[in-house]
Amino acid sequence: MPKTIPLRLDYDIRRLRADIELLTSGPRPVLSAASGRRVVPLWRQTTVEVAAPGVPGKCGSGQETEWLRGLPYVAEALASIPAPLRGARLLAQASQTSLRPHRIAKCGPRWGLCRLRLPIITGPRAEVVFADGEPQHLTAGVLWFGSFWEPHITTNNEPYEQIHLVIDVLHTPELAQLFPPDARRQVWEPLGLFLRPVRPLPPDGAFPYGCRFRIPESFTNREALGEILHDPFPDSADARIHLGPDGPLLTIGPGIEHALDHLGDGEFRLRGWSDERTLQIVRADRVQPHVLLRVRNGPHEHALRVEVGEWPR
Repeated sequence: MPKTIPLRLDYDIRRLRADIELLTSGPRPVLSAASGRRVVPLWRQTTVEVAAPGVPGKCGSGQETEWLRGLPYVAEALASIPAPLRGARLLAQASQTSLRPHRIAKCGPRWGLCRLRLPIITGPRAEVVFADGEPQHLTAGVLWFGSFWEPHITTNNEPYEQIHLVIDVLHTPELAQLFPPDARRQVWEPLGLFLRPVRPLPPDGAFPYGCRFRIPESFTNREALGEILHDPFPDSADARIHLGPDGPLLTIGPGIEHALDHLGDGEFRLRGWSDERTLQIVRADRVQPHVLLRVRNGPHEHALRVEVGEWPR
């Protein structure tokens, strides 16, 4: 599969540039790459915040920033992408610069995620260079997918700043349909991991999945690379699944809470993340109650069984 792929979505470049002119003009421009690069966040996931010791924080929600509220066409472009948003920002890169080699952890379809770029101000001498490939120019006004989990650099040899809209989304069948036919099979199941729909909890208000168990601390580190499920696992923490006022929660330690989405049959994923990792509470006749922790990479799945320490009465 090519390292960069144009998707079947393009935009009015004049309207995009009119939007960002609000950020690049004036005596103190917000979006200026005078120091080499500059980022303006437009939409971001809420990070875990603990106001004080013992006060729960929550992870798993997201919101637009004040900057996006002033950019109507950029907001329209983001809303047109048929996939849940995980993050978006404007990235300015100064003229005659080359950003050092880097990679973005787990930003490809095999992890249920996609990193996209929408160039707004660019030129033929602004390129993305992968370690094993030729320099590639991303034309303006077109939505691009890239293998940005692989090492790459971005260069800008134009006499002006380059500005891209950088977007992170969860992978869906609707998004995969925007890929050219010859690349689509590489991002379709089983090679790609689609986001499964959320399933309702039992309608009678009962919550049969509450339990306590030990969980590897690495399980909620969403960007952790390599094998994170070891048996026995050296670093673990007390965990509890319970029903909060806004839905199911995974509480780790004294107060860090992760919102959960129910996928059916007692299986949950961390809200805001993909199906790359889930946990399933198993309560069945003649089976010792346990939790299955799963980590997926395309068609490959690794599961770890963890015994339940306590069922609430």
